[in-house]
Amino acid sequence: MPVYEDGTVVIDTPEGLEMWRRLSVRSALRLEVLGLQGRGQVFRLAKEIVASYGVKPKNTKALVLEQLEELY
Repeated sequence: MPVYEDGTVVIDTPEGLEMWRRLSVRSALRLEVLGLQGRGQVFRLAKEIVASYGVKPKNTKALVLEQLEELY
């Protein structure tokens, strides 16, 4: 993952893109837990990410966020 002099980072691998997606979902879920209204897709994506690690997702946004925090 190249980093340029001006601080620009280029994510150019499939693994890097997947990590960026997962961290973006975690950040968006954190905002929803704080009260920002979302479209409902972030919670579903977060539960899918937790399940992909072989962990049964919890039932609330706050608990799924805790699970994501533990995974990363």
